[in-house]
Amino acid sequence: MSVADAAPATSLCSEHLGQVAITGITITPVAFADPPLLNTVGVHEPFALRAIVQVHTDAGVTGLGETYGDAGHLQRLHTAAEALTGADVFNINRMRQAVARALAADTVQGGHGMSGMVTGSSTADRVLSPFDVAAL
Repeated sequence: MSVADAAPATSLCSEHLGQVAITGITITPVAFADPPLLNTVGVHEPFALRAIVQVHTDAGVTGLGETYGDAGHLQRLHTAAEALTGADVFNINRMRQAVARALAADTVQGGHGMSGMVTGSSTADRVLSPFDVAAL
C-alpha cells in the first residue's frame, strides 16, 4: 500500500481547514476548599480561586481552559475575551497579538502570590494560556 492509497485523515473540524472562529467566551470564577499549608512564604488562604474559560466556536465546538481566579486576573481575562471574539482558534500567534494589544494599557506590576508575579513580559502569556488550551 502506498501513501497515495491511504485514506485521508479526518478531524472534527476538517471542513473548516483551520478557520474556526471564536463566537463567544464564557468565564466562570470558582472557589473551592484548599486546606492551608505552612510553607516558606507563610500560610495561604483556606480556599483556591480559579476561573474556567469556555471558548465557543462557529463549528459548534466548545473548548475548556482553566487559570487563576483572583479579581485582577479575572479582569484581564474579560479584556482578552473581548479582543479574541471572532479570532481563528488555530492562529495562536494572532490570538497572542490580540491579547497583548488588549492588555497594553495594563501597567500593574507586582502581585500577591495567588496568580504569581504580574510583570509586563509575562502578563499576556498568563492571560492567553487558558484560551490557548481551550483552542487545542
